[in-house]
Amino acid sequence: MSIWKAEKTDVVNLDRYNMILVKKDDGTMARHFIGNDMDRYGARVSSPIKEYNEETKSGQTASGTKYALHGKPGLDGDACYLLEQGTGKAADSFTYKWGST
Repeated sequence: MSIWKAEKTDVVNLDRYNMILVKKDDGTMARHFIGNDMDRYGARVSSPIKEYNEETKSGQTASGTKYALHGKPGLDGDACYLLEQGTGKAADSFTYKWGST
């Protein structure tokens, strides 16, 4: 699987999504969306989440990208792989908002 920086888009539509908690090098915590990009048919790991609305299942990240979450939460295998490659940590070592199964 190739890993590249995602193109900028108005809204990223995710299914098989989750929200992870990542401990940064400075000791602070950051939340990120992970899941399957429904429009581009590929895995996605977001930049840190700036705001999230539980009622509308939508949010915006520090990069300005807006996310819309569709269906039920879950885990996308390719997104977990991307997460592992980007952090050097096993996907099961993270805290998931909606569980890791």
